[in-house]
Amino acid sequence: MFEDTAIEITCPNCGKNAKEKIGRLKRDPHFTCSCGQTFDASEFVRSLGEVDKTVDEFRRNIQRLNKKR
Repeated sequence: MFEDTAIEITCPNCGKNAKEKIGRLKRDPHFTCSCGQTFDASEFVRSLGEVDKTVDEFRRNIQRLNKKR
């Protein structure tokens, strides 16, 4: 759902900010800063999966409510 959305990642090693698209992180949850520091964004990607499920459930509920009208 948020694949084209870019997030800003701040490197705790050098303090540089970098933008990365969520879709790219979903395909490969590892991000490497230009200073060489590598991050594992797996927990972030798992959390996004939960958000996607919640939004999908919300949409289904709205559709059900619209059908009852």
